[in-house]
Amino acid sequence: MNESVSKVIKIIYRNRWTTVGTFLSVFTGIVVYLLITPRLYSAKVRLILDQRPATSISPLGRDIAQTPGDNNKGLATQEELVRSKSVLTKAIVLFNQSNQDSAIEKVTLGEVKPEVATEVIPGTQIIEITFRHTDPGVTSSLLNLIASSVIQENAETIRSEARATRQFLENQIPRRQQELVKVESSISQFKQQYNIVSLEETDNKRLTQSIAEAEKVAEEISANLRQVQARGLALSKVIDQSSGKESYLSAKAGQNPELISLRDQLSNLESQLKIRRESLTDDHPDIQKLITEKDAAQALYQQKLATISPRSRLNSDGTVQVANEKVTQELSEKLVLSVVERNELRDKLANTRAYISKLDARRKQYPVLEKTLASLQRKKEGATESVNLLRQKLDEARIAEAQLVSNLRIIEEANKPTLPSYPNIPSFLVLGMMAAVALSAGVTLSAEGMDGRLRDLESIAENTNVPVLGVIPKQKNSRLFPSLPFAELYNNLPLLESVRALSKNIEYKNSTESKVLVITSAISGEGKSFVATNLAVLSAMLSKRTLLIDADMRRPSIHKIFQLPQDPGLQDYLRGSVKEGLPAAIHRTSVKNLSVMTSGKFSYDNVFSFETQRAKELFTEVQQHYDVIVIDTPPVMACSDALVLSQEGRQTVVVARLDVTPKQVLNRSIDILNSNNVNVVGLAINGVTASTDKYYRYLKEDYALAA
Repeated sequence: MNESVSKVIKIIYRNRWTTVGTFLSVFTGIVVYLLITPRLYSAKVRLILDQRPATSISPLGRDIAQTPGDNNKGLATQEELVRSKSVLTKAIVLFNQSNQDSAIEKVTLGEVKPEVATEVIPGTQIIEITFRHTDPGVTSSLLNLIASSVIQENAETIRSEARATRQFLENQIPRRQQELVKVESSISQFKQQYNIVSLEETDNKRLTQSIAEAEKVAEEISANLRQVQARGLALSKVIDQSSGKESYLSAKAGQNPELISLRDQLSNLESQLKIRRESLTDDHPDIQKLITEKDAAQALYQQKLATISPRSRLNSDGTVQVANEKVTQELSEKLVLSVVERNELRDKLANTRAYISKLDARRKQYPVLEKTLASLQRKKEGATESVNLLRQKLDEARIAEAQLVSNLRIIEEANKPTLPSYPNIPSFLVLGMMAAVALSAGVTLSAEGMDGRLRDLESIAENTNVPVLGVIPKQKNSRLFPSLPFAELYNNLPLLESVRALSKNIEYKNSTESKVLVITSAISGEGKSFVATNLAVLSAMLSKRTLLIDADMRRPSIHKIFQLPQDPGLQDYLRGSVKEGLPAAIHRTSVKNLSVMTSGKFSYDNVFSFETQRAKELFTEVQQHYDVIVIDTPPVMACSDALVLSQEGRQTVVVARLDVTPKQVLNRSIDILNSNNVNVVGLAINGVTASTDKYYRYLKEDYALAA
């Protein structure tokens, strides 16, 4: 983290003028904006949203004014109402009308609406409305009118809902009344169809009790019938033991149609009398009448029976046996009455059982009838209740429509502001300064990223795999050597120590003990000739026979540094134009043990001269006379001479210059050298300052100062 911050600070310092320019531009723009921006005054008003306003005397009015279950939706709706065109227009019209005679300018919807803002206070039902304007009086007055217009609009909305509810109820009540009439008609038809008044629990109990009583009567009739049948059987046996003539008469009496008719009549009268006595007393006229009719029928029956069977008959001695005849007649009458009574009991038993069956069928049908009638009754009750409820709600809707009820109310009115709320100068200055710092840093970092040039040693280590053998400090003079190289190197201790460190690192990398050192670079202007010259001078100072060869045919510079003639030189010797031989192409310098072979006169015919056999013989020969041979070659990206001269395992050092060499170009050059099996021992970084290398800062500020 600290390294990253340090790196950013270093980048900003390196591009400090860009950073300062960007910062001043942004900050100046903010200051100018503060100077020309009109001052705005802000005010606020607060409304509270009541879920069930108590101002309405109608329950339905309170329900209509009630906010929906989701309070957030209700609050959002009211926020939209505040910003609606109708509310703002109404408030603006009222404001302009109230200020017609004053000097205040009229406001318009276009300038008011963008400055109106709403906010819901979290966790509450409070809506805060804010408004900004250049006039503080306009701000507070217009904002209070906006709040009043919101409340009126809300009340009108509730009134319109009540009106719609009333219209709906007025349409629904006649329909529900028709449904009630239909249900009542169905109940009436059902009762008429089944001949019932009601189906209550007492009716069911009464029906069960009637069936039990009828069954008890049937049992009594059955018992009486059995007694009558036994009695008739006994009479029949007695009659069968009398004379044949009496038996004949008795049979004849039993088969007589008139007597049979009279017996049936007596049986019917007896049955009617029995039924009447169940509900009436013997003193009732109907009972007396039936008794009279029964007695008359019995008398008639006795009369007819006497006609068929005379009371007396003659004995064997010629006398009349009145008593015997009388007994026979009485038995016959009893037998006949027994038969009549038996038939009468049978009919009565059959009628009773039929009555029981009817009552039982009705009792079995009772649950179905009860369910059907109960369903109809429930429909009636529901329809009645619905009609009554609708009538009640209709009255409440009419009351709510007549009232002006709102579920919004003002809890804090807007006050006239005294200080402008926008722009907030301290905040703008602080934020502007922060924005300027951030923007300037961003611009600087972006420019650094897009630049792509080597800026410090850390970026070299991050972008290449080749070790840095040494660093060369940046020189103040535009010319590399205003005086002789030896004097410059001797008087510049940081430069001397840097070249010494570079030379030692190269020596440690010389595993093959090669005498030839090739100095190249990626592009021109990186100081490869400067590095090659200083390495050669240092080697000569160490009493090594040193030869510096200028192999940069297109842009030679070594002869200028040492103030030597350009020819004869290397190209002249390779063309064979130096008749005196190799010593004539090598120039001695004022530096002891240092010789220089200049580039010579360039010709396009000699483009491939380094690949000739004469060039190979040249390098073989000079290695026999010199301890160190330093070759200054053209840049790798300019031509292929550096690749040719770096063959045969010769040590090659690539020179890169901070703030000049592009990273990608350097990497490409190293890749080209590696792909051609060049022995790249490392990099020599030129143009290093105290801001780009902390170790160089220690050397310059501490050791050099002490010296």
